[in-house]
Amino acid sequence: MNGCEKMKNLKKIVHTLLTSLMLIVLLVSCSSSPKGRKVERVYSKSSKKKTDKKVNIKKEKINLEYSAFKKFNLPLPIDNYGDKVDYLIPVNDNFDENFSLFKKYDEKRVLNFYKNTNISGYGDNSPYWRWKTSIKKSDWYDKVRKKVYEISRANYRNVFILEGKQWVQKRISKLSRVKDVKIIARGPSGIVTHILVVTSNNKYLVTKEWNVRKIFATHNDVYGSKSKNDYNMQRPVVKNVHSLPSAYLGFEEHGDYITVYGGGFGHGAGMCQYAVPHLVKDGYDYRDILKRYYYSAKLSTIEEVLGENKKILVGITSHGNLNHKALNIYSNAKLRIFNEDFDISVKPNEEVNVKNKWGKVLIATSNGEIFSSRHPVNFKSDGEFVAVGPIKKSHTSYPHYRDTIVISPYGNGLKVINSLDMDKYLMQVLPSEMPKSFGLEALKVQAVAARTYALSDYLKARYEEEGFHVKDTVESQVFNNQVENDEANQAIKETLGEIMIYDGKPVDAKYFSTSSGFTSFANDVW
Repeated sequence: MNGCEKMKNLKKIVHTLLTSLMLIVLLVSCSSSPKGRKVERVYSKSSKKKTDKKVNIKKEKINLEYSAFKKFNLPLPIDNYGDKVDYLIPVNDNFDENFSLFKKYDEKRVLNFYKNTNISGYGDNSPYWRWKTSIKKSDWYDKVRKKVYEISRANYRNVFILEGKQWVQKRISKLSRVKDVKIIARGPSGIVTHILVVTSNNKYLVTKEWNVRKIFATHNDVYGSKSKNDYNMQRPVVKNVHSLPSAYLGFEEHGDYITVYGGGFGHGAGMCQYAVPHLVKDGYDYRDILKRYYYSAKLSTIEEVLGENKKILVGITSHGNLNHKALNIYSNAKLRIFNEDFDISVKPNEEVNVKNKWGKVLIATSNGEIFSSRHPVNFKSDGEFVAVGPIKKSHTSYPHYRDTIVISPYGNGLKVINSLDMDKYLMQVLPSEMPKSFGLEALKVQAVAARTYALSDYLKARYEEEGFHVKDTVESQVFNNQVENDEANQAIKETLGEIMIYDGKPVDAKYFSTSSGFTSFANDVW
């Protein structure tokens, strides 16, 4: 082959390679992402300057796009919600609407969105995707009057009363007859932020997500529906509800009754749990999903924050109460019971009785020995678990706890704290917070979120005066309310130590069950 022919062949090869490269680039840029849909978010209009100094921030009057204050010739209240959290911003999880739905005050349009059981989106297989509940209007008005008073008594800053041309926060002594109730403002994701209650002699504003759920609670059954569900809200998902599933709702009157329509279950900020397996099916991995719901957060490790000290102290409740009466404790291995006053051991499956007597922890063994101490007493098994009861959980009255149980006098009863490694803690959180049927990748999302959430609570020291870091209830994360499972433990292992940070600190990794189609700013909730 001569030089000319070689040069021609070389040009052909280069041309073929360039053509192939251009085709690959074109396919990548034009094809739909394996992760399905582009993420639609709502961003904060203003960002606060970062500072380590504490400053007094004046609470300005709110500036709401979706509100009817001007329409009803009412002044704007001051903003009694919290500060914006940069990484907890609204995400669109539905396939049929966008955030423009909440740009202009139009309650009829928003109501139709919540009434529509054909709306689809990530997490639409939840029975709380759409729901409704009804009540006689006169009964509801009477309940609203009582609830506004109760909310004001609990925290007067969450209720405003109109005095002249301004809204004032102060305790309410009593309310007269309720004449009208209106949703007057929403956040950009549709969450109700302000309710106007008109009585025979005044006007009131009720704020905050939890209070909205109380005001609209009917104390009747709530009927739920998955997307395009054949039952179409014919089955109750919860009976005699005292707080509605979410504050994403609207209502309409028909005759002597009102019906409340809504979507979702939970506060609506952060990660939507029911959306996670749907996103996994759409091609997302656990890191992608964390990025979706915790905007700009980065993965780090718990060791970067705590070093080698990864013990967490969990306050144990029964029926939500930290004060326990007489307890029975045993282990399937040798059980060591010790503090500065004594150090004893009992045989496997030998039960000891524990109670508070005259401000001391009194321990009685099966062979009649009695020990007492005013100091906290440790119970540690040579095996994996210590069983403590009666402590009511959904799966048992004698839940098993890992590592060490610490019992101390508490009023006229006992306080129970579980001291254990962070990842062992997660082994009893994940099954309580996400079903194993969601799959391994979804459980990995939950593992990182739960680990980060626990670490955030740990650092906040919310329960420092009680002597522990987190509670075993929804006030922190639900702990040991279901039996452990291999899938959850594998998810913890595959994400070992991983947490999310923002601006060098662990994020407050909020999560909730089901969205209405949109998640929310944290400061539209709390």
